[in-house]
Amino acid sequence: MANALSSNLQRLDKGPVNLQNQSAPSHSGTTHLVLSFVDTDNFTSAEAIIRVIADRTQTGGAIIFDHWTGHERHIDTIGERIAAKQLAADTRYFNLHGTGVFLRQL
Repeated sequence: MANALSSNLQRLDKGPVNLQNQSAPSHSGTTHLVLSFVDTDNFTSAEAIIRVIADRTQTGGAIIFDHWTGHERHIDTIGERIAAKQLAADTRYFNLHGTGVFLRQL
């Protein structure tokens, strides 16, 4: 684990990394998630998080987006909602109507 952290810290001085169209990084620890809460407010980070957690969320687990609803009050968080639409289209997930809760059913 220290090696992974060390390599990530060494990358910080190389500038931003484009995560678009990259697969989720390998993870040697826990791979099954029960609950993930996404509060990013923008597309890029929300989309990157979804790539990491969607496959790792176990059946019966949930991914929650804080700004999936409330479009009238939170117009500046539309990017998070656009990214979350990936889960709305994913047949493994079921959205609890009127909430930002996506339950993994398959």
